[in-house]
Amino acid sequence: MNSGTFDWKRFHAYRVFDEFLEKFVLQRKSYVTEHPASRDLAVAFEDIRKRFVDDYDDSAAKYEEKIAHQFDGAPEATKIVFANIEYLWAMPMGNLKPETKRGYGERWFSESDLLVEGERYFFGHPHTIADPGSWYLRNKYWETVSLLGVLSFVSKDSSLTDLASLKGKIAEICHSAIHKGVVPEQAFAAPKFCGLHCALMHLADPERYESIISDSHRRRICAVLGHVVEDPSDDIEVLLKQIRKTLYTSYGASENPDFKDRWFFYSK
Repeated sequence: MNSGTFDWKRFHAYRVFDEFLEKFVLQRKSYVTEHPASRDLAVAFEDIRKRFVDDYDDSAAKYEEKIAHQFDGAPEATKIVFANIEYLWAMPMGNLKPETKRGYGERWFSESDLLVEGERYFFGHPHTIADPGSWYLRNKYWETVSLLGVLSFVSKDSSLTDLASLKGKIAEICHSAIHKGVVPEQAFAAPKFCGLHCALMHLADPERYESIISDSHRRRICAVLGHVVEDPSDDIEVLLKQIRKTLYTSYGASENPDFKDRWFFYSK
């Protein structure tokens, strides 16, 4: 089990997450498109809220049809910000093809509009963090709303001036959302569990939080294996690490070392 020396940034998702926060949140610039200007995130988030939340489309139409309707006539800045949000929702997931991830941005921006391209931005295994299953895709609307909530909240916090403090706050918000249901940004409140919070928490602090997106997986692991820990924590996130520490040397010996370190609970 690594002791804080694992080079997470060998894998694109962790590098990209830091770059994204630095550019999009701290510098207010687009990460997934090459539009160079800084953006007023507060204005863009408010417009997205009105279009995507207040005018929520609960019809049986396909998601792409709903998006086309909700963002019809939206300013370019709104579309740029939403493209960045949708990119971060898709970026770290292994059950979405790189071309699918890029396709979301191509909804509004073509190569002539300077949409970024290449494996540096759009990638699959082993550079992703998880394959969250079909729930993450079926729950896309609320996952996106939850991401909007986190990023709109931290972007308004003037005390978050560096990457370390920003990542720490994101992890704190997501931990609270998962375990207490506390959502600081009520304009983008999701009424159900969102795996996106687990993903952000792990990306923000991979040494502390496991890359397990499924709520049922997290709880089942703790229920079945919690007994191996001498003094189990009441915090599921801490308990997962306690279980890992206790069992790590005894299991997964045949696994690739990177796989074992990143996805220990999915070892054969």
